Amino acid sequence: MASASLWSGTLPAPLTLRFDRSELFRMKPLALLAFSIAGMAMPYAAAAPVVSVSCPQAAPSTWNLPAARLDSVRVLSYPANHPPVDGEALPILAPIREWTSAGTLYQRWDINFDAPRYLFQVDCLYATTERYLRMDLPGVKQCVATVKQRTKIVRFQCK
Repeated sequence: MASASLWSGTLPAPLTLRFDRSELFRMKPLALLAFSIAGMAMPYAAAAPVVSVSCPQAAPSTWNLPAARLDSVRVLSYPANHPPVDGEALPILAPIREWTSAGTLYQRWDINFDAPRYLFQVDCLYATTERYLRMDLPGVKQCVATVKQRTKIVRFQCK
C-alpha cells in the first residue's frame, strides 16, 4: 500500500511516498517510461524560450482612431549605456536585406548580435495618425517586414 508521511517544520512539508515491493515491481516499467520521456524533454525545457514580437495589424483601440491599419515600421537601436533622452531622435536601422517575390516586398533585419551593449526596439506606425506603438525587442534574432504591393498590407514579425 502506498502511504504518505508529512514532515512538519518551518519549511513546507515534502510528500514522501512509500511503496511495498509488489507495487514497486508493478510500477517499474511505467516509471522507467515516464523518466525516459522526461529525460528526452529536458533539453527542450532548458532551452531559452522562443521570443516572438509582432506589430498588431490595427492601432490600439485605446487610441480611439477609426480603423487605422499598420502602415510601416521603424527598427531602432541605441547603446544600452546611453538611453535616449525624451524627444531625441533614435537611429533607424536599415534592413540588412530587401527583396521582392510574387508581388511582396520583404525586408529583413538581423538584430541583437551585439546585445547587451545595444538595445533594439520597433516603432509600429499606423495610417491616419502620427502616433506609433514602440516595443522592445529583447532576445529576438531576426525581424521581417512584408508589404503586399497590390494591397499595401504590411506585416512585421520578429523571432
